[in-house]
Parts: sequence; C-alpha cells; structure tokens
Amino acid sequence: MDKFTHRKNIIIGGVAAMFAVVLGRVLYMQVFTSYYKQAADRNTLQYEYHYPARGLIYDRNNTLLVDNQLTYDLMMVPNEVTQFDTLMLARLLGMPAPELLAMVAQNKASAKKKTAAHAYQPVLLKRQISMQSYAQLQEHWYKFPGFYVQTNNIRSYPRKLAGNLIGYISEVDNSEIAADSFYIQGSYIGKIGIERSYETILRGRRGVSINVRDVHNRVKTSYKQGSQDIAAEAGSNFYCTIDAELQEYGEWLMHNKVGSI
Repeated sequence: MDKFTHRKNIIIGGVAAMFAVVLGRVLYMQVFTSYYKQAADRNTLQYEYHYPARGLIYDRNNTLLVDNQLTYDLMMVPNEVTQFDTLMLARLLGMPAPELLAMVAQNKASAKKKTAAHAYQPVLLKRQISMQSYAQLQEHWYKFPGFYVQTNNIRSYPRKLAGNLIGYISEVDNSEIAADSFYIQGSYIGKIGIERSYETILRGRRGVSINVRDVHNRVKTSYKQGSQDIAAEAGSNFYCTIDAELQEYGEWLMHNKVGSI
C-alpha cells in the first residue's frame, strides 16, 4: 500500500467517523429525547384554556341566589411576547402606553426567574377588558404575538342576602396555583362559605383547545383536527336548604341590631 492510498483511507475513515457522530446525534435528538420536539411545539402551538361556567346556587325553592357574568381577560405568555405595536394595544385597551409597557416588563422579568416550562405559562395582563376592546383585538391579533383573550366568569347576585353563608370567589394566589393544576394566574376560587366548601363541585372541568399558528401568530387550524382538545364542562348547580324569602325577612328584622335568629 503506497503512502497516497494510506492517507486516502485515513481521510475517508475520519469523514465516516464524523458522519457517524452527526448521524448518531440527530438520531438521539429525534428518537430518544422530546426536548426539541417540545421546543418546536411551543413555537407553533397555542394552548387556549377554557374555564367553564361555575355552578349556580339556589335556595330550597329553586330561587336563584348566585349567577354568572361572562368577562374577558387579556393574557400573555411572557416567553412568546416579542416586539409589538405598544401604542396600538394600549389604545385598544384604553390605558396609557407606559403603564402597559411596565406591566409587560414585570411579567417578562418574573418569567425569567421560573423554570423553562413555567415560563411558557400564561399570566394575567389585564382583567375584564370591555366587549368593544375584545371585538377590536380580534382583527389585530397577528400584531400582538404572545397575547390572547381568555373568557372567565364572575359572580352576580340577584338577591343580596346570606353573604356569610354563600361566601365569595376571588383570584387565586401562588400557593393555590401550586397546589392544584386546575388554576392559572387570573383564575377564580371560592374563598369562604359554600363557594369554598363545594369548590370542586361548583368549578366544573377546565377545557383546552390546541391550535396551530403561522409565522404571524395567527391561528390557522386545530392541532391534529382537534383530537387532542378537551371540552370544558360546566360546574354542577348547588341547592342549599335556606328559604330566600324567609332569609331576607330575617335579615330585615335584624338590620342595625346585634344578635341572631
């Protein structure tokens, strides 16, 4: 074997070895790890959570005590927010641009302190935007990557009575989010009374829609034709044993008085 052939074999062997290393790395990334697939999914998929209507509360005679009112909350995914038209979004929301920038910056700063998975969790930016703002935003979503609107429900009270018994709902805190994956920032939870004691019955089941986005952040279609979506289920209604008329009369009798019936 001459010197030229020997060198050629060495070069061929070296190239083959490098090719084998590269092929092995690609195979590992594609087959044995989901990290890159998850990263690609984060860039193309949008998870839109749907919170169900909370169960209604009635008295023993089917008199409605607690109802729901639909609201629209503006959410943001900090790690998906890139440059956007600040002045336009502020105008659509009816708020000063510096205030909007400060809120976005604060959420992005908080996201940097979290793990990679939590950094892609949506956070509340502005609660209860107007129906007009919601309608206008629908025409311009492609200008605001990382932002979306989530529908929610707040409570309304046809009859102002039995507040201590019924209780109330309020926004979840960090400890409640950590304790139950049902909740994200901006969700509501029962704090006291019936709302708290029967929370898991009243809240229903959260749904999710997975959408495929294009490069302009516009939703193009459902992921896998919606086969991975989960429909939200409304909470169960609750019937308590009080009589609304009698309760109202009793509270009227005790107005500005100390004691109980």
